[in-house]
Amino acid sequence: MSYDLMVFDTKAAPQSREGFLAWYDKQTEWSEGHTYKDINVSADQLQRFYEDMVQVFPSMDVDDETFEAMEEEGTDNRLTEYSIGRHIIYVAFAWSRQKRHMRQCERWQPNTKSAFLM
Repeated sequence: MSYDLMVFDTKAAPQSREGFLAWYDKQTEWSEGHTYKDINVSADQLQRFYEDMVQVFPSMDVDDETFEAMEEEGTDNRLTEYSIGRHIIYVAFAWSRQKRHMRQCERWQPNTKSAFLM
């Protein structure tokens, strides 16, 4: 079971509730025409968020050697799945890491001028 959240570019998101929900639905259709693993497609502030986040919570897209080393160290539960869009980053991580992820997001959010949705 995972805990998911979405970090998004506040400049791209509609301000009204109805508009935001429609925009969210569109974003999560995953139809932008790229792999959703490439941080270079994302808005600058989301790139900064991602760069900081993967320092503490590495992407699940690691090679086998790295995964095995993390497993041996007991840190493989820090691995996080990132789906990267132009204006959003969808983050899925182990439920057991929820509080720590939320603290990190709250710490980084003001510096990146983005917002997150749980």
